[in-house]
Amino acid sequence: MSSFTKYCKIDSLELSAESVRDIQSINDKLELGDILATFAVAVPFVEIFSKKMKPHKRIETIAQYDWDVFADALLAVPTITRNRVNMIAESRAFETNGKERQFWSCVEKASR
Repeated sequence: MSSFTKYCKIDSLELSAESVRDIQSINDKLELGDILATFAVAVPFVEIFSKKMKPHKRIETIAQYDWDVFADALLAVPTITRNRVNMIAESRAFETNGKERQFWSCVEKASR
């Protein structure tokens, strides 16, 4: 169960099959975002340390690496994931009613 289902807890909430499917889709997106962030962190280290080179050249390579682009890419992953979650939640909030709409509205607000 995702943290948003705990954060947006609504007593006696019964979710439709579509909502259950979309919660699984959100969980998949969150997991994929985690995997993407892990790989993004590994890229510069693989690029720098997988090549055979003299120590002074490696230090030079580290110094010349575009760490700003690396940081921007790494910081973009959670934003992209959050936007994907928000799109699903916004759609479900529009398509549902009652307690189910309350739940999706909460998820939508939490993912802004």
